[in-house]
Amino acid sequence: MGPKKVQTRASSSCSLFGASSDFTGNQLPTYKDVMKCVADVRATLMAERGNNYTPSIFEVASVVARRVKVIWDKATIPTLSEDYIIKLIQRYNDKCIAIKKSISKTSAPVVQNRNKFLSEARCRLFDVAACKCPSFENCKCERLLKVPVQEQSFILDQRTDRKMVIGGVDVKTTAVLQKREARRERDTKKRSGSPQAGPSKQLAVDPELDTEFDNSPHTHDIDLTEKADTEYPAPRQRSARSAGKYNTVKLPNVATVVDRCGLSDREAALVVSATIQDMGMMGDDGKEVVDKSKVRRSREKARESLQTEQLVNRAPVSSIYFDGKKKSNLHVLEHGPTSMASEKQELVVLLEEPGSHFIGHVVPSEGNALVISEAILNFYIEHDISLDKVKAVGCDGTGTNTGWKGGVVKLIEERLGHPLHWFICQLHANELPLRHLIEHLDGPTSGPNSFNGEIGKLLKTCETRAVVQFEPIPVDLPFVDTTTLSKDQSYLKDICLAVSSGVCTEQLAKRYPGNLSHARWLTTASRILRLYISSNDPNLALILLAGFVMKVYATAWFQIKREPFSFKGPEHVLRMVQNSRYLPERIKKVIDPVIERNAFFAHPENILLAMLVDHDDNVRQLGVEKVLQARLDAENSTSDAPKSIRPFHVPKLNFEAECYWRLIDWETTTVTPPPFVVEMKVDELRQLCEPDGHLALRSTLKGYPCHTQAVERAIKAISTAGDHVAGEDRRDGYVRCTLQSRSKIQNFNSKKDYKK
Repeated sequence: MGPKKVQTRASSSCSLFGASSDFTGNQLPTYKDVMKCVADVRATLMAERGNNYTPSIFEVASVVARRVKVIWDKATIPTLSEDYIIKLIQRYNDKCIAIKKSISKTSAPVVQNRNKFLSEARCRLFDVAACKCPSFENCKCERLLKVPVQEQSFILDQRTDRKMVIGGVDVKTTAVLQKREARRERDTKKRSGSPQAGPSKQLAVDPELDTEFDNSPHTHDIDLTEKADTEYPAPRQRSARSAGKYNTVKLPNVATVVDRCGLSDREAALVVSATIQDMGMMGDDGKEVVDKSKVRRSREKARESLQTEQLVNRAPVSSIYFDGKKKSNLHVLEHGPTSMASEKQELVVLLEEPGSHFIGHVVPSEGNALVISEAILNFYIEHDISLDKVKAVGCDGTGTNTGWKGGVVKLIEERLGHPLHWFICQLHANELPLRHLIEHLDGPTSGPNSFNGEIGKLLKTCETRAVVQFEPIPVDLPFVDTTTLSKDQSYLKDICLAVSSGVCTEQLAKRYPGNLSHARWLTTASRILRLYISSNDPNLALILLAGFVMKVYATAWFQIKREPFSFKGPEHVLRMVQNSRYLPERIKKVIDPVIERNAFFAHPENILLAMLVDHDDNVRQLGVEKVLQARLDAENSTSDAPKSIRPFHVPKLNFEAECYWRLIDWETTTVTPPPFVVEMKVDELRQLCEPDGHLALRSTLKGYPCHTQAVERAIKAISTAGDHVAGEDRRDGYVRCTLQSRSKIQNFNSKKDYKK
């Protein structure tokens, strides 16, 4: 074996915080001190066991955690458990690794985030105090977890200015504490019936430490009377007799399901404990009882585990699907008698397709496009998630997102430096013509769930009206698997079938059509049909609305649900155009501009993408030729001009088109290559024209939906989380547990649905 490599200061230093070093011991450590100690311990272990040995972070964190606890014990401040301190060190080490990966990057947001991280690490206390109450006067912690009165000013100083230091051992005070501990143990022995008290446990005094009274700024006058017993608690010890009474069973599945169902810790503990009792699994000693604290700890552990698993070392994403909502969320108060309050915040959820993987959520300070786009991109940078392979973006069609000059998508493209496929939600686009038609025929809305017009006012109570004989409106609805539909969507399908057949069952008549809300136009469509079948003499406006819902809105909705693929988007636009041609000219003048403004999937890039994977060989051939021509035109037009991102303009529609590739005028429309195939070589493009050459690309594109329902489900989950927990980190963990449970068990209607 060769000679050991000498450990130098450079080899044992931390690239973020400089030379490694142990704790000074005279102050509570900051995050920077902890990470420098981590580097010091790692170097020491490598030197002791040879440089070929690389200690795990758990091994290093275990040593550092013990040293941290020694310093806090020296300050006589109750702390969290050593195991929890180890987890805190491991988690912060993961963050440091993520920051280290960005050291070579020089973009302004990255440098700003890195400097902010380092600045906080230098001055922020590595706070492992058991008591985290913002106000000591209103502290609700158990007596043994409270910060002693004599140490309250010290810990406040360590959390802020850090001018005070820890001095030597106060021998007189230590003697008092030793006597008090011995007296407490004798009293305990007497109460337990023991005839003779054993030797008392003494607080250890290091003979190396000072034996005189401390003259440091941390010295306080100590009350040596009996009253001081409640202010200077001895650490709680677990006796050998009670050690076997603790429930050590892990509850990872309970933790995720409880978050999914929105139960409180106390409610969950009651349900689990009652279940254990009913199944005959509870002993006489009650060891198996699950209390709220165990549920809380299990939830926190499950959330932290999922966050680490899903965010650390995550692979590059291929798409950014997002949606936002403004709502009231709980947040923690730093000062004041209450710990939490409600505050309106803008929440933006981030998903990746394919797979509808939850990435996270951000809270932009404002709701404008610039702030939202920066918040989204900064999230990926902070978590070291690469955006180099992003090719598509998905969102709803609101102007904040889709503005061609300064929308969120446009700003993201400019920051990334290349164009993206715009997969704008078609289910939202499908709602807008119905909304404008209602306003045209019945008047505008008058609130979040009410209308001004005669029909709109009747919609609110339509389910209470008796069903009468009505004129059927025959349609052929696309087949959709009912198990994939929500309760409101299932109702729409059933009421459509009833209106089409002319027969409404008594059971359907009694069903609830869903809440009336302008944020959910699907239930408005259902209520229009419910009102139609309960009207003896419907007026022309109601007949037009019911016909539009049946022939255009519902047909398009279920077709999109049946074929939610991005390459089917142009066909859905064509079908919406064709199905609405039966309307009178005065009505078409109302809805045609709305359809055209929101026909994002009629953009040449999306039409070409659909043509490249079309099953018709001739269509694929035509698509390949148009892509090659677009490349040639782009090269010729930008040869002497600076490179820029093409503006995304929704083109004029041909409302007489018979096939989707004729929805636009190719001669007058600027055609640019689809971003998905921009890296494909000419030979690879021509290979798509072969009989089965397009199947691989078609299979890939199936993973990118033309709607954002998965994001909406995540928005609902994050909204629910905001009502139960406070803070971004806890909301994030809550949502991950909820989605994890749903991914395992989508529905639980019978025992066979439960998956282990």
